[in-house]
Amino acid sequence: MDLTRFNLQLGRRSLERFAVGGAWFFIAVSLLHLLWAIGVKWSEPGGTFKLYHTVIDDVSYDAWALSYTGVVGLVLAVTQLLVVGGAAVASTLPFGRTLRARRAGHLVLCGWSALWAINLLRLADLDGQPGSFAQASLLCMLFGCTASRASMGWTPRRQPNRITEPPPSPTVPAPDDHAEPGDAEPDSFSARVATALSRLVDVVHAAMQWIISATPRARLAGRAVRRRTAAGLHRVADFTRKQAGRVAPDTRT
Repeated sequence: MDLTRFNLQLGRRSLERFAVGGAWFFIAVSLLHLLWAIGVKWSEPGGTFKLYHTVIDDVSYDAWALSYTGVVGLVLAVTQLLVVGGAAVASTLPFGRTLRARRAGHLVLCGWSALWAINLLRLADLDGQPGSFAQASLLCMLFGCTASRASMGWTPRRQPNRITEPPPSPTVPAPDDHAEPGDAEPDSFSARVATALSRLVDVVHAAMQWIISATPRARLAGRAVRRRTAAGLHRVADFTRKQAGRVAPDTRT
């Protein structure tokens, strides 16, 4: 099911890219045709320039709005060039305050491509030549590309749902058979407290040993006092380590 959905999304993206490319191809070709017409009319203002036409029984059938005669034709070609070029630029504007200009550009381009497609279909129907039908078919396809690009750029699109693999399940550490039920993992604060208390116990123990060795009377009972003091201090240290989750093995004999 996921593979089918992925293939559909891939095919849709390919069609969208093809439509956008076809629309820009038509824009570029039509602008080049207009530049060609303007160049010819600029050198011969009094003549007639026809982008598409066909002759049947010595009668010329011209494409509507794509034939330029005299100075009026030159003005028409320049106007079409400016309007189509401006519409192509407007169709690329970002969404927001320029949304109306963007939509207007798409509408102009759709109307421009429809004009070309209708003219070529009409001429192909008149002369019945395979080349004319091929040109008409190409322009109809380009009109579809332009309309498809306009529909894609009409409103902001939502991000497509990407097919991703499900996140891996969190691994639960195996229980320690040697750990006691009341033991817990020490946090950083508890570890710092246990370390500080252990150092304090060591300092007090060293001070007591110095006092016992320096006092003449206590020197007689120094061994018993040191044993009791060391046992009490070790019990305090063991208690603090156990509270912090650092219960060390008892190495005392």
